Amino acid sequence: PEGGLETICADPSATELLGQGFYGQVRLCRGTERYKSAWVAVKTIRAANALEPPGSWEFKVLSSDLPFVAVAYDMRRAGDFSGKGDWAHLVMKNYARGDMRAYMRSMKLREEFKKGSLDAVKMFKEAMGQLALGLWFLHRQG
Repeated sequence: PEGGLETICADPSATELLGQGFYGQVRLCRGTERYKSAWVAVKTIRAANALEPPGSWEFKVLSSDLPFVAVAYDMRRAGDFSGKGDWAHLVMKNYARGDMRAYMRSMKLREEFKKGSLDAVKMFKEAMGQLALGLWFLHRQG
């Protein structure tokens, strides 16, 4: 489908920034009637990145009903954004491991690992969790 935040959020001006990543940012807003949950998380990324790996892989993972992963509703294309090219919005249910904020915090573990501020036990547990999800996803794909 096509459309920007105005077609996703009931009030596009009342969004909350949850996180900023290399490929885009994630915002929280109250969804329109189209989406099943009252609150949705919207990841905005360049449209070209959404169709190429790792963006396309991310959408496949999020829409594959894996446990403890955010549920993707759809990927919406937006028109030209201030002359910087087309954008895509990945619309997700507002939870992952119970809460989208927890998901965003877990994504920051990579930065902590690079800085060396992550203890070995926490790093091992998170790595094993990511590995298990990856294996489950590959198994489900056949």
